[in-house]
Amino acid sequence: MNNLGILLSLFGEFRMTCFEPVYWSSLAKVFLNRNALGFNRSRPSPNFELGAGAGKCWARLLLCFWLCLILSPLISWGQPSPFSGQAAFIYHVEGEVTLGRGGWSEPSPVSQHLERGYRLRTEAGRAEVVLAPGLLLGVGKNTELEMVKPHLSDLRVRLISGSTNLHVVGDTYLEALSIHSGEFEVRFGKRGVYRLDTQAGESVQLKVFDGKAVVTANANGSKHKVKKGWSLALAGVDSDPVIEKFDHSQKDSLDAWQAEKVAALQAAEREKNIRGSRDPREDLPKLVGVDR
Repeated sequence: MNNLGILLSLFGEFRMTCFEPVYWSSLAKVFLNRNALGFNRSRPSPNFELGAGAGKCWARLLLCFWLCLILSPLISWGQPSPFSGQAAFIYHVEGEVTLGRGGWSEPSPVSQHLERGYRLRTEAGRAEVVLAPGLLLGVGKNTELEMVKPHLSDLRVRLISGSTNLHVVGDTYLEALSIHSGEFEVRFGKRGVYRLDTQAGESVQLKVFDGKAVVTANANGSKHKVKKGWSLALAGVDSDPVIEKFDHSQKDSLDAWQAEKVAALQAAEREKNIRGSRDPREDLPKLVGVDR
């Protein structure tokens, strides 16, 4: 029997108990006769008797009540959800995309989790990864990334090569997210849109279309803050950072593709709220973080 069936059975037992006449008669006697509760022991009432049937009724009632309280959280166990303490869910792929670890790989890995150590590779394709509720990562063509820590409390992605576009539309799990590339770590301070490019982890470029970010060099601990409308380029750990303004209205195909996907997810979430759909597949857009 599943968890819902158990709870329904317990509720049925509770209902049957409550509708037994001996239950109600005993309950009335308890409240009408204070001696039964021990409030006035100097004036006993010889005519009051709880009875064996009423005692069993009370025992069944209390047992069912406590079991319902204890087991009620279990009803959510059977509900489909892409997240249960684990992050990084591949929501959409286009073209040639593979997911693998070691010598194993799987083509078109839509609806798969990025487990620890898994690598996502795109050639002439793209992928959309829901890192966590409100964190949407677009993976461009000819890109390779590795999931280092796939947990909602510690979410680490290593960008090996290529380009990514991160849309932060919810900040609940933003503090746990960090993207690593070569000897650099990037953290994001607020909601916004961020573009990260690297060539084999040797050079890194970050563009902040909206929001703010901090790039840290792991070797010496130096930190570089990047705000909206600015970009940062690093050719190596020992190189001086190049921070300059850029025209954020100019976007390439990855930026446009990712913006379109995010807009579609948000529209699907709003439509689901209106229709009240319970299709498990349509539960995914809820993770986008659409304001209600």
